[in-house]
Order: sequence, then C-alpha cells, then structure tokens
Amino acid sequence: MTANGSASEKRSGRFRFSESELQAIIWTLDYHETYDEIKSEFENEHKRIENILEEIKDPVKETYDRLYDILWDSPEDKFTIRFYQAHSTGIDQNKVLKNAISGRIQRDFDLGISSGTMIDIQNKDSRAEFNKAILSIVHYLVKYPYSYMVVKSGDDNFLIASLTEILSEDFIKTSFSTKPSVIGGALSSYAVANYENWMSGYFDEQGTYHPGWNQDSEHWAVGRQLWTLRNIYPIYLFSDGNSGHFGTKDFAERLVKFFATLTGEKYRGIHEISRLTNIS
Repeated sequence: MTANGSASEKRSGRFRFSESELQAIIWTLDYHETYDEIKSEFENEHKRIENILEEIKDPVKETYDRLYDILWDSPEDKFTIRFYQAHSTGIDQNKVLKNAISGRIQRDFDLGISSGTMIDIQNKDSRAEFNKAILSIVHYLVKYPYSYMVVKSGDDNFLIASLTEILSEDFIKTSFSTKPSVIGGALSSYAVANYENWMSGYFDEQGTYHPGWNQDSEHWAVGRQLWTLRNIYPIYLFSDGNSGHFGTKDFAERLVKFFATLTGEKYRGIHEISRLTNIS
C-alpha cells in the first residue's frame, strides 16, 4: 500500500509499496536458503555470479572506495569491524551474522572466509593489508545484503552502515524487542562531525564533489543510487556463491580478480591476495 493507497485497497487487504518505500527497507529483509518454489527466471538468469557481475562490479568498486576513504582519511589507525544481521525489531548486538548463516553456507573456507563475525585493522602501515581488509569487508556487505557492519575504534563507534546507508546513532539505539540488546558505545566526535558528509556527499574547498555512501559518482546530481532493488542480490544463495559448492569459483575469488585489474594506491597489493581476511 502506498502512503496514498486507495480505500478499496485497504479494505481488501492488498498492500502496495512504491519502489522508493521498499528501497528504504531492502537491507533489513532476510533471504532464506530454501523456497517451495523459486521462479525460473531467478534460477536461470540471476542465480549465478557470472550473470550479474557486470551489473554489480561498479557499485562494488564505489562502495569499496567510500569505505576506504572514510577509514584511511580518519585520524584513527585501529579498527574492529563486526557484522550483524538486520532484524525487524531493530538493531541487536546479539544477532551476529554467523548465526544467520546456515551450516551449508558456512562452508566458506577456500579463500579464508570463515563463519565468524569480526575483522581487525591494526594499523595503516601496510597499504596492501589495509586494502585487503577493506575488500573483505565489502565482500560481506554485498554477499549478505541483510547484514550491517559496526566499525569501532577503541570503545567508540566509528561507523555503522549497511550496503545502502550509514545508520544514525538514534537509529541504532532504537529497538522494538521485548528484550533489547542495543549496540554499546557512542559515536565518536569525529564520526558525528562527518556523518552528513559521509551519508549525503559534500564539496571540498577546491570545489570537488565527494559522493555520499550510496550515491553514484557519475550521476549523483540526478539522484542515482549505487544499490537499489534492481541490483541487490542474495549472493550467498547463488549456486556459485560459495567456495567448494559445485566446484566453481566463488564470489570472493571473483572480487579479488576484478580488483586486481585496478591501478592506484587504493588497490595496491590486491593482485597478490590469495585469501581474503578471516572473520573470527
């Protein structure tokens, strides 16, 4: 039902949502491993990475660039990144990503992707190691689109984001659960000062525009987004999404190979990666 849904629609029990309304909640939707019936077009046209890679590789790169810039340009050197499952009752620190992943999908070891919940960045001394960690983080956000990450620096929350948006402190402290367990800590003063710029984009002193978290860098002026209902997929359910499943190359390996073709400091060392960072 749209905000202006007709009375007949309301009485009949039919609910119609606009694309923009669904876009606002897409990252909170859970995708299940089994269905009684999967539409043939999903099986045949989408449920293989090779069929969607061209569609998502530019948004993946831009998400990598955004996260890279936020963490690299910050005054902090050490970060802890944990992954959680979004839930209809709100943000809950007990709903770690590994508990949302089935046993079959947890067999994600060939490229060092284990079934835990955390990545550590100890310093920025090694650009290659830093780049490897950023690519590993983006891998999880894209592969498990109902997940979100909490980036901490010390006791402070530095960044909390899903694939499509950066979450505010008010949002992450709100829960509709009867037994809430909200994320501890508070946003750092640096994060508070930069939240709007990170989320919505900004012009620097030289007049260069820096796109927001989910803004298309080439088409931000017309409101085009990187991730929408049209290109977010439950990749972990794909037949070639996980290492060892059907003996095919998985999503992590394809990401490494794609980023290995890119040049510049942001991508240094990625061509040497054989295993993405474990989350443990």
